[in-house]
Amino acid sequence: MIFRILTTISIVIITSLSFAQSTGSDTLHSLNRSVSIIQEKLKLQDSIIGSLNDSNASIKKENELLVSALDVNTNIFNGLSTYFTIIAILISIIVLAIPLVNYFLVLKPNREAIDRMNKLEKSVPEKIETEFGDYMKGFEKKKAKEMIQSLSDPNNLPTVVDFFFLSSYSDFDHDDVSLVVDFLEKNKSVSDFNRSMLHSIIRTTPNVTTDLYYKRIVENSDRLNIEYAWKYFLADFEKSFDYVENVIIQDEHGHDLLLDLFKIVIDDYVGDPYLQIKTDASKEKGKAILLLLFNSEKICHSIGNYLLDSPRQNDITGSHISFNEFLKETLYIKSFYDENGRFKLSCSLDDK
Repeated sequence: MIFRILTTISIVIITSLSFAQSTGSDTLHSLNRSVSIIQEKLKLQDSIIGSLNDSNASIKKENELLVSALDVNTNIFNGLSTYFTIIAILISIIVLAIPLVNYFLVLKPNREAIDRMNKLEKSVPEKIETEFGDYMKGFEKKKAKEMIQSLSDPNNLPTVVDFFFLSSYSDFDHDDVSLVVDFLEKNKSVSDFNRSMLHSIIRTTPNVTTDLYYKRIVENSDRLNIEYAWKYFLADFEKSFDYVENVIIQDEHGHDLLLDLFKIVIDDYVGDPYLQIKTDASKEKGKAILLLLFNSEKICHSIGNYLLDSPRQNDITGSHISFNEFLKETLYIKSFYDENGRFKLSCSLDDK
C-alpha cells in the first residue's frame, strides 16, 4: 500500500514537470501517454501486489498446515510418551510382581509341600508302626486266649507252653488266670518247666484269684508250687508283708521259712557279686525286702525259742553279710550273729 502511494506521488511530479515544459497539444498528448504508462505500471503493480498477496496467503496456509502437522505430531508424541510411560509402569509392576508371584505360587507351595512330605515321612511310618503294633497286639491277645482256653484238654499243654515261651504277651485278665489256676490244681504231675511257664502267667497278673490261689499253696505247704507263691508275694512285698510276717510267726519252722525267703531274695534281686550281677534297682528292691524281714521284732521273737534247733543255722554266711553290709545293722543279725558273721551258739534278743 505504501509502495502504491509513493508511485502515485512520482507520477504527479513527473506530470507537473512535463506540463511545465510542454504546451499545446503535444503537452496533452504526452500527458495522456504518461497517464497510460502510469496506469499500466499501476496495473502491473496491482498484479505484483496480488501475486504477493497470493504468495502470502499460500505461505500463511502452509504455515497453518505446518502448525497443524506440528500439533498432530505433538499429540502423537504425547500419546506415544503416555503409552510408553504406561508400558514402563506395567513393566515395573510386572518386575515387582514376578518375585511375589513366584513366591506365592511356586516357592511357598513347594515349601509347604516339602513340609507336608517331611511330616508324612515321619507320620506315615509311625502310623503304620502304631496300627501294625495294635493289630499285632490284638492278634497276639486273641491267640493267647485261644491257647489258654485250649488247656481244657491237657494234651494241648506242650503247644501252650511253646507259644508262651516264644511270646512276650503279658496282658492276661481274670478269666485267663482262672483257667490256668484250674489247670494247675487239677494236673499236679506237669513237668517243672511247664509248671514254671504256667506260673509266669499267673504271677504277672495280680488279682483276687491269684492271691487266693497262692495263699492256698502256702497254707497247704504245697512243696511243688510254694516257691512260686513266695516269689509272687515278694514281688509286691510292702503290700504282702503283713501276710508273710504272720505266716512266719505262726509256722513252727518259721526260721527255715525266713531262710528260704532270704535265698529267693539273694537269687532274684540282690545277686552274687561273682556269679549274679543285678541292676541297682533290683538290688535296692532286694535290700528293702530284707530290711523288712530282718528288722521285724515279731519274726525275731518268734524264731528265737527254737533257733538253736534249726538245721540251717549257716545258710547266712559271713560272705553274705560282708557283701551286703546293710545286714549288719538289722535286728536279726545283731541278735543271732557275732561280729565275725558266725551264728551264735547261745543267743537271744536280750544279747543285742
